[in-house]
Amino acid sequence: MKFALPNVMTNTRFHIALSLLALTGCASNTPTLCDSNSWHERGYSHAMKGSDEQSSKAKTDCSTEDAPLAYRMGFDYGLQKYCTFKRGLWAGEMGKGPAESCAQPKWDEYQTGYLTGHKIFAVNSDLESISKELETVRSQLWELESAGEPQSSAPVQDKLARIEQRKQQRHQASRHLMTLKVDTRTP
Repeated sequence: MKFALPNVMTNTRFHIALSLLALTGCASNTPTLCDSNSWHERGYSHAMKGSDEQSSKAKTDCSTEDAPLAYRMGFDYGLQKYCTFKRGLWAGEMGKGPAESCAQPKWDEYQTGYLTGHKIFAVNSDLESISKELETVRSQLWELESAGEPQSSAPVQDKLARIEQRKQQRHQASRHLMTLKVDTRTP
């Protein structure tokens, strides 16, 4: 019986200390989580990633009404910085999809950049395809010539005509690409 009392006291002290530690931890974390500056930064960060995410977590995690407003203000500010002509142009040129958060009519600048960039991406893809085909035809011509096929033969003449046609297509696509690139200087 003598040992039961000290163990109860020790357990009670341990539980009280643990409870105080938990309460102290909650008290120090809650203001940081619900600080309007951190929610503003979180909204800004989501917008700068091109995310269309709207955080409802601010409403559920924090009892203050400032958190959702701070998040929205940060998100809107981030969209102003993110939804630009240059970002749209870059996304289009890289063959990426458009940022969903910039799909609203007020981001026409982003959409114009994206469409121009997408055209550049398409022309670059065409140029790459034409260049690959041109190399294939040149390789086929080399094989014919190495096999002793005369220059005047139909297969050689066909390969030469295809090479010339692909070179002209590549030249036209390059000129079109240069026109598109010049258009990107004036958003």
